[in-house]
Amino acid sequence: MFCIASCGHMFSEKALREVQTSTCLLCDDPYQKDADILEVNPGWDEVQVMAERLISRMQARKLEKERKKKMKKEGTNAQKRKVAVTTEVCDGEKTETMEHGKKVKY
Repeated sequence: MFCIASCGHMFSEKALREVQTSTCLLCDDPYQKDADILEVNPGWDEVQVMAERLISRMQARKLEKERKKKMKKEGTNAQKRKVAVTTEVCDGEKTETMEHGKKVKY
């Protein structure tokens, strides 16, 4: 028996061999044949392969989480960054020109 990890439905080996599709036969959820199919009662060799897959998935999730954290941190730093301002006083009006060219009159 085999289980599709993404949806949890179980199928026999024969059913998976006979039907060549990358979607679940019951719920039509997509799955990856190499990554999402788990053997229910695997032998020792298959257990080792599954453990290696699990470790690689955990490392990929960790890297993705760190990447998102870094992007979020860079986004907040960009917002906190001070913008260079040039101030001019002409005819009693104070005008500030921002770094990006926007002018503000006071």
